[in-house]
Amino acid sequence: MKPLKQLLRPEEVLITRALLHWGVYLPALLLTIPLLHYLSIPITEWFQTNRFDGLFLIPLAKKKLHGLAIWFPLSMAAYVAAFMLRESRQALLTSRGLILMHRFGARHIRRLRLEQVRKLEVEQGAPGRLLHYGHLHFTLRDGSRITIPRIFRPERFQARLQARLELLPPLES
Repeated sequence: MKPLKQLLRPEEVLITRALLHWGVYLPALLLTIPLLHYLSIPITEWFQTNRFDGLFLIPLAKKKLHGLAIWFPLSMAAYVAAFMLRESRQALLTSRGLILMHRFGARHIRRLRLEQVRKLEVEQGAPGRLLHYGHLHFTLRDGSRITIPRIFRPERFQARLQARLELLPPLES
């Protein structure tokens, strides 16, 4: 992803930014639970034997940590994927318009003038209202639609965008 300073033009000012919700990390956290279990077995057995020389831990770790070979790469891959996904899906409201990044890896960056946006809808279910996330649905003047899913606090972004849209002069049909 491009750094934020490279995305903004010299005359643009960032007003607000909508990021992907932190819940994207939940699958990685769930994969970490077995990892912590495999790490806790040799440590607890080591303390139960009352032997406090560090050499005892090495053979015990070789016996009991075979599950780490499976869970550690899986959980690390899930964390990396979640981080990349979180950084690649954003909506930036600037003084000149919108910058939408809505593809994995942020390879698809779309700049829109505020006049091109017809409306912005926020879709939130019951879990979304409890955890403060929702989907942003942008409807453009040409009839196309862009969706950015699982954005953190979408109602805040919607309120700021609506305030900017109200400052625009009315469009002639």
